Amino acid sequence: LLSGYLHGYAYDHGGLDTRYPLSELEAMADITARARATGADDDFSAAIRAGIPRLPPDAAGGEAGRAPGAGRP
Repeated sequence: LLSGYLHGYAYDHGGLDTRYPLSELEAMADITARARATGADDDFSAAIRAGIPRLPPDAAGGEAGRAPGAGRP
């Protein structure tokens, strides 16, 4: 029910990085090509995150405002 709208809601309410337009975030979030290109010896988690900008520590309430482990590779 929410899957089609949750990302827009999160963006509108500051839950996603607003330095980029939502359409650009959606494009960055598509990991299909990076996942398919990842070899068996590669670190899959790092490979799918390659090229995705990280939030600065003071964004979105800072580190204290994040769930444990959120935003970390």
